[in-house]
Amino acid sequence: MGLVLGEFLMSLARILYLSILFTVSHAPIAQGDGLNRNTSLKSDQTMNIEVNASPTKPYAGTTLVSCLNPLMRFAGHPEWSMARLQGILGHAFHFEMKANGDFVMHDNLDWGSRALAVLSNLIEFRNFSATKHDTEVDLPALKLEACKAVRASLAHGIPALVWQPMTPEMKSNGQYAFCWGLIVGYNEEEETYSVRHPNLKNDYTIRYDALGKTDGAQWFNIRTFENILDLDEKPTHLAALNNAISFADGKRFKEEHEETQRGLLAYDLWRKAFESKDVSPEPSRYHAEILKGRRQAASQYMRELIPKFPEADKYLEEAAVHYDNEFEILDSLHDLCSLAHEAGVFSAEERSDARRFIGEALKSEQMAIASIKAAISAY
Repeated sequence: MGLVLGEFLMSLARILYLSILFTVSHAPIAQGDGLNRNTSLKSDQTMNIEVNASPTKPYAGTTLVSCLNPLMRFAGHPEWSMARLQGILGHAFHFEMKANGDFVMHDNLDWGSRALAVLSNLIEFRNFSATKHDTEVDLPALKLEACKAVRASLAHGIPALVWQPMTPEMKSNGQYAFCWGLIVGYNEEEETYSVRHPNLKNDYTIRYDALGKTDGAQWFNIRTFENILDLDEKPTHLAALNNAISFADGKRFKEEHEETQRGLLAYDLWRKAFESKDVSPEPSRYHAEILKGRRQAASQYMRELIPKFPEADKYLEEAAVHYDNEFEILDSLHDLCSLAHEAGVFSAEERSDARRFIGEALKSEQMAIASIKAAISAY
């Protein structure tokens, strides 16, 4: 009787697994290289899988965190909030500026050995990675292996991280899926991923073998969640607080471009740009939008830390208040830059107001960093 019941339950489990109803987008398919049918992923019984996860918006100038946040939630770890991720990875404290106030890639923590190096010490992923320089790698085989891992992850209800999920054709057509996106589905008949990206409004599909062709290094990278590493939280957060000070001092990453200033010096450089009547409104509107979002995340992160560091609660709350003040100042600056953008130019009065706002934001930033130093000392 026990054996019969066991066989019945196993059969029922198989039926339930195969009857899960997921759908994929009917968007046009971005084509890849085609397949060697000896390594086709198709099976006799076609199955489409999809997870209803979406990048968090607004994406706060970091596609990495925007995609990690829902991924961690679907993996059963909702405590990894946007603020916590930005605080630990460093986005909440990062800022840099060019001498003329021109555009800066504020999302440059999202690639290379910056935030990803920190992430690798916190969360375990299966990492499928190769560039055009990795000539010893069998890239078609790697893409096939990655696809199998993605399908397994989706079957467990967890989306996958993917780098620059677009084809050259998408890029040339203005469908800019730069940096990180989420693979949320797979269509076995078409052999396509269903993708959601922080910068794009609609879902779209792309062949599993079409990735890794749209940046200079032709980097192919897919990451599937494995586990949270067994870490003591306090040292992790203390490291993040110390990194906040390093960001302010402009010393967090030595490899950053010399044409920019980082941290507190970036505020002075930005303020100086408004001494020229040629300063452009649109870059400064973008700087203000990114920076206010990041300092809002810094404020939220400080308050998330209060229960973890009760000895330093006073100083963490002080830091949060200073970041709140900075957010309000930057919000006013963003409004001013938006008006100037509509007019096409800053008036002399607006440039004077912008310098004042940036100076006030700098003071709030300095006080927040002083409070963080006090919090570290109190612990």
